[in-house]
Amino acid sequence: MRLAVAFALVLSGCAPSEAPPRGTLFFGGDVMFESHLRSLAYDEDSLSELQSTLGAARKAAELGVTHDNPDLALLTHDREGDLIRTLGEFPAVVKAAAELREPHRVARYAEELAGTFHRFYDNCQILPKAGEETEPIHGARLALAAATRQTLANALGLVGVTAPERM
Repeated sequence: MRLAVAFALVLSGCAPSEAPPRGTLFFGGDVMFESHLRSLAYDEDSLSELQSTLGAARKAAELGVTHDNPDLALLTHDREGDLIRTLGEFPAVVKAAAELREPHRVARYAEELAGTFHRFYDNCQILPKAGEETEPIHGARLALAAATRQTLANALGLVGVTAPERM
């Protein structure tokens, strides 16, 4: 069963093994959720951008940058901290959305995560530039980008949105 369907069933008050009542519209009356869904195109673009960045991970491996066993203690930039904190909020957001039956919280979180990632990306160089030496910080930032991609994909999946692998 798709995670989005299971999430919708929880929000509707049905156990995942039960069928929802006939005619149930999980999100139809939730204007806030619908407005957030309209803004998810931005988040899909962010996910696609992240996937492109991680697609560059193959190139990064050629440069000697991997996100295997990164030294996360190197992530001390303010924007790195902002992104780590935002990633850490995801479980609580999902729990609150399910308990309060407010799926727009997950959509809003995806939007916030995408914005936080963009600020990180604008301020922190993930991969070394041509001719630069590979530093351990590059691997740590690549790991942070990978965690962001996975979390954003999970959030979008919960609300039934998928993003293309490439734009």
